[in-house]
Amino acid sequence: MGGGRTVAFVAQRPDRKIKIEKLGGFAGFGVGAHLRSEGEVSLEALSEPDRHQVAKLLGRDADDHPDSLSRFVYRLSWTEDGKARSVDVAEDDLPPSVVAAVKDKLV
Repeated sequence: MGGGRTVAFVAQRPDRKIKIEKLGGFAGFGVGAHLRSEGEVSLEALSEPDRHQVAKLLGRDADDHPDSLSRFVYRLSWTEDGKARSVDVAEDDLPPSVVAAVKDKLV
Protein backbone atom coordinates (compact mmCIF):
# COMPACT_ATOMS: atom_id res chain seq x y z
CA MET A 1 0.00 0.00 0.00
CA GLY A 2 1.41 3.38 -0.92
CA GLY A 3 2.12 5.94 1.76
CA GLY A 4 0.28 8.70 -0.12
CA ARG A 5 -2.94 6.73 -0.01
CA THR A 6 -2.71 6.27 3.76
CA VAL A 7 -1.87 9.93 4.34
CA ALA A 8 -5.03 10.77 2.37
CA PHE A 9 -6.98 8.24 4.46
CA VAL A 10 -5.84 10.00 7.64
CA ALA A 11 -6.60 13.45 6.23
CA GLN A 12 -10.06 12.42 5.04
CA ARG A 13 -10.98 10.38 8.11
CA PRO A 14 -9.45 12.01 11.20
CA ASP A 15 -12.22 10.44 13.31
CA ARG A 16 -10.66 6.99 12.81
CA LYS A 17 -9.12 5.14 15.69
CA ILE A 18 -5.80 3.32 15.65
CA LYS A 19 -5.27 0.29 17.88
CA ILE A 20 -1.81 0.15 19.46
CA GLU A 21 -0.08 -2.93 20.88
CA LYS A 22 3.33 -2.89 22.58
CA LEU A 23 5.36 -6.00 21.79
CA GLY A 24 8.66 -7.38 23.08
CA GLY A 25 10.77 -6.29 25.98
CA PHE A 26 11.91 -8.03 29.12
CA ALA A 27 8.43 -8.63 30.51
CA GLY A 28 7.38 -10.55 27.41
CA PHE A 29 4.68 -8.27 26.10
CA GLY A 30 2.63 -9.57 23.21
CA VAL A 31 1.01 -12.77 22.04
CA GLY A 32 1.07 -15.53 24.68
CA ALA A 33 2.18 -13.23 27.48
CA HIS A 34 0.31 -12.74 30.76
CA LEU A 35 0.84 -9.02 30.50
CA ARG A 36 -0.66 -7.13 27.58
CA SER A 37 0.09 -3.57 26.78
CA GLU A 38 -2.40 -1.98 24.42
CA GLY A 39 -4.47 1.07 23.76
CA GLU A 40 -6.31 3.08 21.18
CA VAL A 41 -5.98 6.61 19.90
CA SER A 42 -8.32 8.73 17.83
CA LEU A 43 -6.47 10.49 15.03
CA GLU A 44 -8.47 13.67 15.62
CA ALA A 45 -7.28 13.78 19.24
CA LEU A 46 -3.65 14.08 18.10
CA SER A 47 -1.93 17.36 17.40
CA GLU A 48 -1.36 18.14 13.71
CA PRO A 49 2.38 17.24 13.85
CA ASP A 50 1.62 13.96 15.67
CA ARG A 51 -1.17 13.10 13.22
CA HIS A 52 1.21 13.74 10.31
CA GLN A 53 3.90 11.55 11.92
CA VAL A 54 1.39 8.72 12.48
CA ALA A 55 0.14 9.04 8.88
CA LYS A 56 3.69 8.53 7.63
CA LEU A 57 4.07 5.45 9.83
CA LEU A 58 0.78 3.99 8.59
CA GLY A 59 2.05 4.43 5.05
CA ARG A 60 4.97 2.06 5.62
CA ASP A 61 4.94 -1.29 3.91
CA ALA A 62 3.69 -3.99 6.29
CA ASP A 63 6.85 -5.99 5.53
CA ASP A 64 9.11 -3.19 6.79
CA HIS A 65 10.43 -4.01 10.22
CA PRO A 66 11.80 -1.47 12.67
CA ASP A 67 15.55 -0.90 12.42
CA SER A 68 15.87 0.56 15.87
CA LEU A 69 17.48 -0.40 19.11
CA SER A 70 14.22 0.48 20.82
CA ARG A 71 13.24 -1.75 23.69
CA PHE A 72 9.76 -2.15 22.28
CA VAL A 73 8.02 -2.46 18.96
CA TYR A 74 4.50 -1.10 18.58
CA ARG A 75 1.94 -2.63 16.24
CA LEU A 76 -0.47 -0.04 14.85
CA SER A 77 -3.69 -1.56 13.48
CA TRP A 78 -6.58 0.05 11.63
CA THR A 79 -9.24 -0.67 9.02
CA GLU A 80 -9.00 0.92 5.60
CA ASP A 81 -11.34 0.21 2.68
CA GLY A 82 -12.89 -2.62 4.71
CA LYS A 83 -9.54 -4.39 5.18
CA ALA A 84 -7.57 -4.87 8.38
CA ARG A 85 -4.14 -3.25 8.15
CA SER A 86 -1.20 -3.15 10.53
CA VAL A 87 2.38 -1.98 10.65
CA ASP A 88 5.11 -2.51 13.26
CA VAL A 89 7.12 0.54 14.29
CA ALA A 90 9.93 1.24 16.74
CA GLU A 91 9.10 3.02 19.97
CA ASP A 92 11.48 5.84 18.98
CA ASP A 93 9.40 6.55 15.85
CA LEU A 94 6.13 7.17 17.70
CA PRO A 95 4.99 10.50 19.09
CA PRO A 96 4.83 10.50 22.92
CA SER A 97 1.06 11.10 22.73
CA VAL A 98 0.61 7.71 21.03
CA VAL A 99 2.90 5.86 23.45
CA ALA A 100 0.99 7.44 26.38
CA ALA A 101 -2.27 5.88 25.10
CA VAL A 102 -0.92 2.38 25.82
CA LYS A 103 -1.79 0.81 29.19
CA ASP A 104 -0.59 -2.45 30.76
CA LYS A 105 -3.17 -5.14 31.56
CA LEU A 106 -2.90 -8.52 33.25
CA VAL A 107 -4.60 -11.28 31.26
